[in-house]
Amino acid sequence: MQGFVECRTLRLSSKIAGRIEKLFVEEGDSVAKGDTLYMISTPELDAKLMQVEAMLSGARAIDEKAKAGTRKPIIRSAHDMWQKAKVGVTLARQTYERVQRLYAEGVVSAQKRDEAHASLAAARAPERAAKSQYLLAVEGASREDKAAAAAQVRQAQSVVEEVERYLADRVVYAPTDGVVATVVANESEIVGSGYPVVTI
Repeated sequence: MQGFVECRTLRLSSKIAGRIEKLFVEEGDSVAKGDTLYMISTPELDAKLMQVEAMLSGARAIDEKAKAGTRKPIIRSAHDMWQKAKVGVTLARQTYERVQRLYAEGVVSAQKRDEAHASLAAARAPERAAKSQYLLAVEGASREDKAAAAAQVRQAQSVVEEVERYLADRVVYAPTDGVVATVVANESEIVGSGYPVVTI
C-alpha cells in the first residue's frame, strides 16, 4: 500500500534573544513531552535581574522605614527642643507679669512693658513650632508616605517577576512527544526572539 502520513510540525523558539549555550538534541532524536531541547545564555537578563532585585530591596527598606516610624533618638531630641521652648515661654510670661506689675505701680515705662509683651509673643512661636515637630516625629510617616512606599515595593516586585519569567524562558522544553526533524542553529550561535531553533 502506498499513502501519505500527515503529522503535526512544531517550530520551537524562545521569547528571548541570546546565545545558544547548550543543545540537548540532534536531528532524528526521539523526545518525550518535557524533555529539555536547548538552553540560551542571557548575561544581560541575569544582570537585569540583579538590578531589579536591588531596586526591590531598596523599596522594601523604604517601606520598612515608613512602617517603623521615626527613630527614638529623633523623637527624644524633638521632645527636648519642645521642652526648652516651653521653658522660654514660661520665663517670658513671668518677665512680662513682673514688668506689668511694675508698670501698674508706675516704676517702669510703657516701652519696657511693650518690650516684655513682644518677648512673650516671640517666645510662643518657636514653642508652637517645636511642639509641631515633636508631634510629627511621634506620628512618623504619613498615611500617604506609607502607601507610596508600599506601592514602590509592589512595582519593584512586579518588575522582578517579569524578568524572572523571561529568564525561565531561556530553557526550551518539548511540548509533546515526537521526533526532532531539524535543528536550525548550533551551540554558541546567537538567535533572535521567536527564531525557531528546533523543529519537532
